Amino acid sequence: MVSKDLDLVRRVTANYFFWQGLRFVPFGLVGFAIAATYAPWWPTGVPVEPALLASLALAFLGSVAADRYYAAAFGRVVDRTVDHRLRSRAKWFVAYPLMGGSLVVDAVVAGPVFLSGRVYAAALLAYWWSTGRGRPHYLPLAAATALLGLLPLLAPSLRGEALFPLFFAWLGLLYVVGGLLDHVALRRVMAAHG
Repeated sequence: MVSKDLDLVRRVTANYFFWQGLRFVPFGLVGFAIAATYAPWWPTGVPVEPALLASLALAFLGSVAADRYYAAAFGRVVDRTVDHRLRSRAKWFVAYPLMGGSLVVDAVVAGPVFLSGRVYAAALLAYWWSTGRGRPHYLPLAAATALLGLLPLLAPSLRGEALFPLFFAWLGLLYVVGGLLDHVALRRVMAAHG
């Protein structure tokens, strides 16, 4: 039992930033803002860019506030950059290009399956795996994201870009729910081993 607890503490401290879920909750606002700009009710004359920039600015401010909270509540952990080098490369050279590319494919091809659902689900699982696991809520969130990609099979009117409002709203919700659950998981670990 002690070695299992020690392993969890090591995984948390090695990935401390990524377990600080309140940092990510404000970025749900960006997902909701993107969803709104794709929605059919978005006013034609209202430019998209200011709304997106405002949501991004608010998200960064919220993330900075969360950083201060975590520093005050739990202190800081010194990152070992070498431990994160492979993850960082995979993220920038594999995951992000695949995620962006899948959205382009979905917009252009508008096939019977929304490719981005599967790609983003795989990215969620890779994120969970590479940041110490220990937070089982990523498994059902990834499954639900993959299932969302099958929605065009049931509703052909939601092919391609037509699914973007729902998909980006889902991503916004993922940031909020995942972030809150990450925060609860971190508090639980810190309370048990603090």
